[in-house]
Amino acid sequence: MISIVDMSSPDAKAPADYAPQPACVVAFAEPAPHQLEPFRLAWTPVPDRAYRIWVRVGGGGGHELHLGQSRLWILEYVQDCAD
Repeated sequence: MISIVDMSSPDAKAPADYAPQPACVVAFAEPAPHQLEPFRLAWTPVPDRAYRIWVRVGGGGGHELHLGQSRLWILEYVQDCAD
């Protein structure tokens, strides 16, 4: 599972596998892709909040996570203050 978590709450964290997603999870892929393939997580950020990427890689051993050619695009919206 891959989750993007809004860390503004003191108990913010990604849930256990296949559990309901709490409100602090703003984007997720569950299960994570099992083959090397493109995928996207997108959300609308709230100003002055921090976000973290949470990753859970299987249970029972033998699981791996491979990331390649990763990109994080940040769009910043600025309100024009000119009168």
